[in-house]
Amino acid sequence: MLFDLRGRGRRRTIQVIYLTLAILMGGGLILFGIGGATSGGLVDAITGGGGGGTTSFEDRVEEAREKVAANPQDADALASLILARWALAQQEASEQDAETAEEAWAAPEVREQLNLADRAWQRYVALDPAEINAGAAGAMLQVYSLLEAPEKAVRAAEALTEAQPNSYGPYTQLFQVALQAGQDRKAQLAYDRALELAAQDSKQTRDTVKSQMDAVRQAIENPGAAASGDDSSATGE
Repeated sequence: MLFDLRGRGRRRTIQVIYLTLAILMGGGLILFGIGGATSGGLVDAITGGGGGGTTSFEDRVEEAREKVAANPQDADALASLILARWALAQQEASEQDAETAEEAWAAPEVREQLNLADRAWQRYVALDPAEINAGAAGAMLQVYSLLEAPEKAVRAAEALTEAQPNSYGPYTQLFQVALQAGQDRKAQLAYDRALELAAQDSKQTRDTVKSQMDAVRQAIENPGAAASGDDSSATGE
C-alpha cells in the first residue's frame, strides 16, 4: 500500500520518496555546490561554510532579514533568508513532540517558517537575478512539497534547471513535480532532457535514471497498481 495516495499519510510518504529520489539523482549537485550558483552549496550555506561556528538558525534568519531590510534588492540576501528559513523549519520540525513526521511538519511554528520561505522566494524571483541560487531553488522544491503546492514546486524546479542546465538531476525533479501538477507536456520534456543528459554520463546512468523516473510515473499515474505490486507494465504481460 506504499503508493496509495488516498490517505494524507500515504501522500506524505510518497512525497518523501520523491524528495529522496531527487536527492539521490541530483541533490548532491545542490547540497555540495557542484555546478550550482551557491558557493559551497546548500550545506555550507546553512551551517556557515564549515567554519565551526555556533550561530543558531534563528540568528541566521535575523541576520538575513537585516540584510534584506537594508537592501530589498539584494538577491543574495534573500537567498540566504530562504535557506535560513528552511533550515529553521527543519529544526523546528525535529523538536516537535509528535507521533508522526506529518504531525511535526504541520506544527504552526514549522508551517510559519515554510510560508515565510515562500514569501522570501517570491520576492527573490521577482528580482529576476542573473544567476539563480541553486541551493535556494532546491530548498523551495522541498518547501512546496511539504506545503502541497505542486504548481509552485514546478516553478522552483524550472528555476533549478536554469541554475544547473547541464545536470540531469534538476530535470528529474522537474519531471516529478510537473507530473504531480498535471503538467504532462512539461513533464515529458523534462523526462526527455534528463535522459539526454544522463546518457552523456554513461548508458548505465541513463538506464538507471529512466528506470527511476518510470517508477515515479507509475506511482503517480497508477497508484493502485503500484500499491498492489502490479508490474505488468514492466513485464509486458
